[in-house]
Amino acid sequence: MRRICTLSALRQVTAAAVLALLAGVGTASATGFTPSPTPSAPPASRPAAGPEDATAAGSRPVSGKNPSAGPQFKKSGSTWRVITPETVLSNTVTDADGDKSTLTFEVWTTDANGKPKTQVKLTDANPYGVLVSGYVASGKPASVPVPYGKLKPGVTYTFHTNAFDGSLYETTWSPWANFRIEPYVTFPAPQASSSIDPVAQKIIEFTRTDPGPALPTLRKDGTTLKAPTHKRTCGKPDAQGHKLCIELNPRSKKAKNPVRAPAPVGPVVELVDWCYGKPSGKDYMTRTEACLKTIGSGTLIFTDTDPEKPALGTATFNIEQRIKTYPNKGGSGSNFAEFDQQIMLVPTHIDPVLKGVLRRPEVLGQRSP
Repeated sequence: MRRICTLSALRQVTAAAVLALLAGVGTASATGFTPSPTPSAPPASRPAAGPEDATAAGSRPVSGKNPSAGPQFKKSGSTWRVITPETVLSNTVTDADGDKSTLTFEVWTTDANGKPKTQVKLTDANPYGVLVSGYVASGKPASVPVPYGKLKPGVTYTFHTNAFDGSLYETTWSPWANFRIEPYVTFPAPQASSSIDPVAQKIIEFTRTDPGPALPTLRKDGTTLKAPTHKRTCGKPDAQGHKLCIELNPRSKKAKNPVRAPAPVGPVVELVDWCYGKPSGKDYMTRTEACLKTIGSGTLIFTDTDPEKPALGTATFNIEQRIKTYPNKGGSGSNFAEFDQQIMLVPTHIDPVLKGVLRRPEVLGQRSP
């Protein structure tokens, strides 16, 4: 799906993209996948990071004792909970000689007891199906992004690492770390029947029953059924004591569609091409697409930690959302049932002191199964 609803979510996606650029790959050529016969096979038997020099002097590098998976790199019990199929695996690596080292990451499915069962092929870059990080300084974390589609949501996996400093491999693997992909998105039970024609793509108006804790729940006539549980959310202060907060407010049904400024890099791409011309303050859908225009507006508030001081400046944006589903491979090009979600941020007011923060409409998004 294409879902970027908060600044923190945007930072997560940006961080994942940076990790993908920085991580290295294995050096062995692809000659077909050879699964490991046993989880305890010695690291040197799977030299995806390069050939070992048995005559080399010096200390062998060592993996860290706490391998982790993310984002957000948070555990639920003893298992790392990953919120996106674009999984990032990480562990620290040290070398007593101070040499830079890589880490090799090997992933397995698990049995009913959470123990390694079958090795998962993560790449075609080497015959061992493992991922290899780039070189990092001793004591630093090494990470690899797992290619999309290699891991499935709802399945518990486990992984371990071994280190290589360009000459010598670690003699043992790191401890195992279990992880499971559990995206934020959950779906209700399917309807037994529907009044929507399964063939015709008729646009209908509908009312969302649960817009989230920051916006009111509305009745069909537009009146408020339930007030929001919280309105303003703030981040941590920076080094100067400044904070960035965001407030969400419902969109007025009388609000007009904003006039978009021309983008210097080309026109904004519409995920749902019929959505833009629809009146604001309402939500629309077909069998496979949705156009949400009741999300409202978001106000960014740049403030000081001193409550007596006025805000440094504010910027307000209208927020709209589009959703497009791909129920089969012919629509998305993958074997997953996927959907894209597009968030449209259109500036309506920016204080002069914040000039240049955002000069044109922004389109944010990410695909998920």
